[in-house]
Amino acid sequence: MVPASHLRVYQPLESFPEAERSSWTDYVRLRPAPTRAFRHLVYEDDERMGALIPDDDGNALVKEVNGKWMVCPKRTRIRALGSLLTLGGSLPAGGMWVPQAEARKAAEELKGIYESDPSVRVHIASAAWHVPLRWFIAFDDSERILTEEGGRISTRKRLRYETDLGTARTRLERGFEILKEAGIPESEWARVADLIGWASGFPSESIIELDYGTLTDLIDAEELDADRSAGEIWAALEALSLGDMEESGLRYVALVRRWERIRSIEASN
Repeated sequence: MVPASHLRVYQPLESFPEAERSSWTDYVRLRPAPTRAFRHLVYEDDERMGALIPDDDGNALVKEVNGKWMVCPKRTRIRALGSLLTLGGSLPAGGMWVPQAEARKAAEELKGIYESDPSVRVHIASAAWHVPLRWFIAFDDSERILTEEGGRISTRKRLRYETDLGTARTRLERGFEILKEAGIPESEWARVADLIGWASGFPSESIIELDYGTLTDLIDAEELDADRSAGEIWAALEALSLGDMEESGLRYVALVRRWERIRSIEASN
């Protein structure tokens, strides 16, 4: 219900641990219909309030690439628990939305999940109301895919980028080096380092996809057609690597302002 973008990793089916691979093999074979059900996240004892999440924790997104099945597990509960903790820590009135007792329950459950299976990986990162600019560093403008898809009421445009994870990691590492060597504040390049760390948890043969998701509903069709954010972030980085701070700054500020216009809708919602 909140407009959001997504960064997804589709992992080769054969690269999952044996027990999990068997489960996903059956899933690919059966391809169950998407669930429409929802459940409470942590407020199980109070039906009057709480966070609702899709009841699809065991589901996945699946695609076939060059004859190989690629699987992106949703792991909805892990992602929702992490988001709930982030929400509680990011809002001034976070305690009103996420009471301390519920936050503790969420933290304990997450800890238990990772202690019982340290190999668990979250394949999807989501961002409400915007696309984090660091995500674009993983892609080239030539990997931009703009399509039009039919819905129950009307058609909508979909904008996404897609590339192999090995190539994406190489770009992220180069972007990280450019930012660090240029003397950019650590708060900026540290986020790219975190993204590299996340991407390094998957095989290089995986596919990584940046999907604008429901953000396309907030962007005019003409603006979406003209959107070249990945190309623009790299133009800013290349200028920075050549020491042209003015050119890099102009390109980066223009990109930031465009996304600030979109993100400002959150404040008026």
